[in-house]
Amino acid sequence: IQHASIDDSTLFERITRHDAEAFGIVMRRYAGALYAFAFRIVGDTLAAEDIVQEVFINLWEKRRKLSPGPSLRNFLYLAVRNLSLNHLRMQKNHLAPTNAYLFEQKAGLWVIEEERYRLLSEAIKQLPPRTATVIGYSCDGLSQEEIARKMGITVATVKLLKSHGIQKLKKILGPLSFLLPLIHISEPTRRT
Repeated sequence: IQHASIDDSTLFERITRHDAEAFGIVMRRYAGALYAFAFRIVGDTLAAEDIVQEVFINLWEKRRKLSPGPSLRNFLYLAVRNLSLNHLRMQKNHLAPTNAYLFEQKAGLWVIEEERYRLLSEAIKQLPPRTATVIGYSCDGLSQEEIARKMGITVATVKLLKSHGIQKLKKILGPLSFLLPLIHISEPTRRT
């Protein structure tokens, strides 16, 4: 079975039934993007690695108690966000007052960014499934080639789905369509 063809809800449900292979697929699918997300919050490579590792450990240890209802992707990002903010709060307790003020400013910006992410996530849910998957992977920072490999489709199909997805998101979001570039939907530029 091609792992890219297994959707997240199936993997989440399999994990709750103690399927170690499904857990491994989820780790490979999300570890890189979750690390990048954690690093953007904490700004520390080791802390970001620890946070992602802790999220996956918690996922496996608490698998019996999980309900397969929520989106796996949202579940993982929310867990990383919460642990990252906890890490920053712990750091804040050891900061001088000036640095503590800067922390509060940064935390405020994260609340705004989290709301932007939530609005975009809600809009993506309204897209057709394959288009939503392409946009979701784009948000995670995957290149068009990586998305094509994961989904078992051509790069041309990825470009078409992504283009249609962005147009539909602009209509769904209306005046909030300025959110699109903030979530890395544009193709990353590669240095040669």
